[in-house]
Amino acid sequence: MTHSLFTTSTDSLSKFPFSYHAPPVISFEGSNSIAMYNPHLPLDWIPLTSFILFMPSSVLRDLFIRTAVRTEGPSDDRLIAFSDEQIEEERYRRARDFGLKEGLYHQLRLLILAALGVLAIPTLARSATPSHNYADALSKSILFFEGQRSGQLPRAQRVTWRKDSALRDGNDVHIDLVGGYYDAGDNVKFNFPMAFTTTMLSWSVLEFRGSMGSELPHALEAIRWGTDYLLKSTDASGFVVGIVGDPIGDHTCWQRPEDMDTPRTSYIVTREKPGTEVSAETAAALAASSMVFRGRYSARLLDRAKVVFEFADKYRGSYNDSIGEAACPFYCDFNGYMDELIWGASWLYKATKDPYYWTYVRWFCH
Repeated sequence: MTHSLFTTSTDSLSKFPFSYHAPPVISFEGSNSIAMYNPHLPLDWIPLTSFILFMPSSVLRDLFIRTAVRTEGPSDDRLIAFSDEQIEEERYRRARDFGLKEGLYHQLRLLILAALGVLAIPTLARSATPSHNYADALSKSILFFEGQRSGQLPRAQRVTWRKDSALRDGNDVHIDLVGGYYDAGDNVKFNFPMAFTTTMLSWSVLEFRGSMGSELPHALEAIRWGTDYLLKSTDASGFVVGIVGDPIGDHTCWQRPEDMDTPRTSYIVTREKPGTEVSAETAAALAASSMVFRGRYSARLLDRAKVVFEFADKYRGSYNDSIGEAACPFYCDFNGYMDELIWGASWLYKATKDPYYWTYVRWFCH
């Protein structure tokens, strides 16, 4: 059975590298499929069709891999004998088959490897030995987000030593920007990584909703705490919030959010001063989370995702330039904004099935 982030009945769409097959068979875009077996390694977390594009060479060597022949071809153990150089050559060949340029190939590879780290958690929890309680680790990782909350905290807040904070965020630009998450151990709200985090949380729920048990409501609360803020941070009139807080001032002192007295400056990207990276990343988060929820809230998230993506695509420019030192060196964009645009369009295609977004992805991947 094929599981795909981008389900389609056409052969051309099936080549998109986010698709994956349930174990034990992982399919290539060729005449052969690769059957894998290792009794000590859970394999159902590999969400790739052409996984050889992204798997580290050391992992490929550690896996027991044999070839199941569909048509004429080698009969067994083809990949076991691959050297690192041959593996890299095979990766690039398959990347060229996809039509991926070298820079985009590396970006996709890093992005999906990061996603694998997140998506591996539920499988590891199920496969844990008694000495490692991965279910408890997953529970605590979701609880962590409650400790990072900004704004007026709900009565159901489980991290009880945290209190309300930053209740005047957005006053300087006359926008309600209360809420969202603080970044790391700081009191700044960086929307760029916050949006990506919201996307990954949503993806995890979409993939593992049925296995999350009692943690599912907490995961949904974590996503909604982020999306409520992202809705405030975007507007159809043409702006996207990039940062709230003074990163430089914040990093010069240690304070609880409840006691902070550093500036709460709002940094916003506009048509005149665009920030395609943070805008497209926000569109991806809103689109992904729209599939987690139902009803009017889901529709609102998806409608806003479309508007924000159009804004990101139409008014292109780096928030490195628009926001300047508030963005760098903290969360700079190092590789341009096309990866965020493709990422946003991919999630919008998944959420809407609108062929416009798929055409966008294919066009700019080439």
